[in-house]
Amino acid sequence: MASAIGLGMAMIGIVDFGANSFWMRSLANGAMTLSDAARRAFWKSVTAVLLALIILAVTSLASVPSEFLAAAPVFLAMTLAQLAQVPLRAAARSDLVAIALVVSRIFMFVVLLLLLVANVDATVALWASLSLGAFSESFLYLMFTPRVQRFALNDYRFINPWQGSTNFGVYSIATSFQSLDVSLVTSFAGAPAGGSYAAVNRWTQPLGLAVTGFTSAAAPFIARAETFREGWQVIRRAWWMLWVALSACVFAFVLAPIIVPILLGAAYEDSVLVFQIMALGTIPALLTQPLAVFSQMRGADRSVGILTACGIAVRLAATAVLAAGLGAVGGALAYALAQALLVVALGTVFVRAVRNEPRE
Repeated sequence: MASAIGLGMAMIGIVDFGANSFWMRSLANGAMTLSDAARRAFWKSVTAVLLALIILAVTSLASVPSEFLAAAPVFLAMTLAQLAQVPLRAAARSDLVAIALVVSRIFMFVVLLLLLVANVDATVALWASLSLGAFSESFLYLMFTPRVQRFALNDYRFINPWQGSTNFGVYSIATSFQSLDVSLVTSFAGAPAGGSYAAVNRWTQPLGLAVTGFTSAAAPFIARAETFREGWQVIRRAWWMLWVALSACVFAFVLAPIIVPILLGAAYEDSVLVFQIMALGTIPALLTQPLAVFSQMRGADRSVGILTACGIAVRLAATAVLAAGLGAVGGALAYALAQALLVVALGTVFVRAVRNEPRE
């Protein structure tokens, strides 16, 4: 079931190919009308429905486990939810997006419990609750979006939904490849090293959640501001979230000998160094996301896409080489070094994007 859901989630990113982010920026800065965005969203929805039907047909007819039937509904439901979110994000209403997410997750959990109580097979209950939860999320987005800001579809002529989103797509696909690091450590250093690296990676990822939320909420303000200086006046009030995350990384590094046995158990005491390296590597990683997204919102999406793809390619190559000689520590070093290179490269792009803006 995990593989089936993973397949559905992977298809979401591939089909989106940066379109949602591109539409959000274009709507926020006035480069695209709601009618044009609605037309693109319609044809992307048609594509998603057709692809879901193809996936359903293939998984039904091919000799694959029955749980892979879940890939189609999960993919379709979550794709539509992300589409319905775009107008609210463009309007900088991240508060309403957050409410819809929380309510839909509660609904999803309740549905799962009810299905399990009704003796529905656990695998069916899981994918059904995920799908119904995503559909409820779409409904909430539509309800929360003011009528004047909703997609207004009055032209059904075909249009390429991904027109103009290539650079965002390259960035999105490239970042998704980062998840291959665990597989590479396992392949080149063995299962124990891969398990150690994966366990540590799982516990360092939450350090960036606050920055992810901050970046997502701030992006439309940056996009629609006349200048970056104007956008900064709005977002600087939430800049403390970045400092909290950076401080958490420092504390995680210092307290690693205590934290690792508590979080991972005594069997992972040898992973303290891996944890410390990952904690330090997360510091530049916390900066790369806002630098990338803010640069994209100011029109430097091509440079961001190319540099991110190159940086992640370097990271994966370094992971294979260093893990072969140093095991999990090598994987952590590859992560930290690649993030350091990316933050310098994306920082340069960001500074140039801001400096190239017309002066007031």
